[in-house]
Amino acid sequence: MTIMQQVVQTTVDYLENEQTLANETIVAAYDDDIHPIPTDKCIVSVGMTSIGFSEKLKVVSDDGYESVTNNRRYTAKMKIKIFVPYESGSTAGFAVADKIYTSLFYGRYPYEVTKAEIKDADYDRTTEALVIDSTFTVSATISS
Repeated sequence: MTIMQQVVQTTVDYLENEQTLANETIVAAYDDDIHPIPTDKCIVSVGMTSIGFSEKLKVVSDDGYESVTNNRRYTAKMKIKIFVPYESGSTAGFAVADKIYTSLFYGRYPYEVTKAEIKDADYDRTTEALVIDSTFTVSATISS
């Protein structure tokens, strides 16, 4: 499993185990992979739009000696799409978004969330649903 797949799957697993999201369907998806027609219940798709890696991290000892580790810091931009039935209205979608981001920021999510943005709900003719697009950025350290 690649780092990208691991971060997406870890996020899906984390959200699936959140009690506040027990009634939502959480799936891993990339861009236009999800087209539930018609959308009769809330579906949350999780994907990644980009990932970047830093140079190897350096450690400075007490005596001032600097050494290079095998660790690298990475930053991944994640994408969450929340599909809600049109009849449910955007309030239902934003309630789910609130649960998701409260959990990511204040729960035991294994990555550091450094930024988040939630956009307004739009009607999607393909899925016959209201769709709320959101992105968030996570950071973590890996060792090679």
